[in-house]
Amino acid sequence: MSAAHSPTLDPERIVLGTLMWATPDQARPHLSRLDPGDFTDPRGREALAVMSDLIDTRVPSLDPATLLTHAQRGGMFRDTNTAHLLTGWVFDAHATAVPLVVVEFHIAALIETAYRRALTAHATRLRQIADMPSLAEMDHHLAAANATLARHRARIDTPALRAFDERSAA
Repeated sequence: MSAAHSPTLDPERIVLGTLMWATPDQARPHLSRLDPGDFTDPRGREALAVMSDLIDTRVPSLDPATLLTHAQRGGMFRDTNTAHLLTGWVFDAHATAVPLVVVEFHIAALIETAYRRALTAHATRLRQIADMPSLAEMDHHLAAANATLARHRARIDTPALRAFDERSAA
């Protein structure tokens, strides 16, 4: 298994797994930085949705059993296979947690991964835009794509990631 696909290095699992160990009050500000579009794995998006719901209900814990019980009650277990896949993902994520003190770094890495995906999609879209007959239509699509990239980039800009980028550039 490559590092890019290793569950132990997957920022989606690391971030949500770490927040499962946090209290809801500790997790709330971190969850507010996340967007479902940051997650490529639908199970990560589902876990994020459940965690966000639970934060609003004031449960005392975001542990896997609480998350999965809430998911089941909310109808997320459409069939046995879905239940099995989400359950496995949640427990894998819980096992890949890192200390809460570094979760911001991993959130930035997760958002950076989403930014890089958006940039790749943007490159493909640029090729498609170049073939459009109307300059106004080209400008409109280009502005929308650039705005998406700018939103992603602004969300990445954290002190922890800036320090890491500066060390990497040196």
